[in-house]
Amino acid sequence: MSNLILGVLFTSMFSSPSSAMRLAQADSLFALHAYTQAYRHYSALYEEGYVSARMLLRMAYIQEALQAYPLALYYLLDYYALRPRTHVLNKITALAKTQGLTGYEMNIATQCAYIVHKYRFWVVIGLLLLFVCGWVAHWRKKRSISLILMVASLSLCVFLWYSALWMPQYGLQQQSEAIFLHKGPSGASPTIRRIPPGARLSIQKTSSVWTHIQYDNTQGYVRSHYLKKWPIR
Repeated sequence: MSNLILGVLFTSMFSSPSSAMRLAQADSLFALHAYTQAYRHYSALYEEGYVSARMLLRMAYIQEALQAYPLALYYLLDYYALRPRTHVLNKITALAKTQGLTGYEMNIATQCAYIVHKYRFWVVIGLLLLFVCGWVAHWRKKRSISLILMVASLSLCVFLWYSALWMPQYGLQQQSEAIFLHKGPSGASPTIRRIPPGARLSIQKTSSVWTHIQYDNTQGYVRSHYLKKWPIR
């Protein structure tokens, strides 16, 4: 029995291609302009949690070519979480505006949250260095410098807490028609408004059935399966 189990494990280990090999296959299909087949491979890898920046860009490119603009924006925003660059944000904003999709505007605070969350390790290192410099200045009786460094460290700590540790989660309204935003987590609850297809929502709290969201400065509840959530990278 044990030999049988080992044999099955050995066979499955060496018969299934690795994620890297499957990604290379998808890249080859993309290079041959076999975009639909390439997307199938990319999508399967994505669902398994295998993600690369180039893969996300290519998935966005394919979906935009197919005029599936909400999905294109979904992958572009996921790319932005990995590589928070201004030109990517400009592409997201322009595409959403052109297609009339809402919820994709980003203020300075949200942009900073993405950047700090991405580089949170280096922010922590910088915070520790500021603390060390502050203690050194205090030890050398340079009180003014010490105070400046301590205040800067505290400010950075608060900013890090807000931007990185409390990174908001967003969801895509993935239905082909508008959905109802309810006042409470019940289908019998009063309807507040409709949310159009492709809209980007801020998720406050979620469960298997209902999700508490904020959209256009209005809070309410929508059914959870109506949303495709962006992962927090």
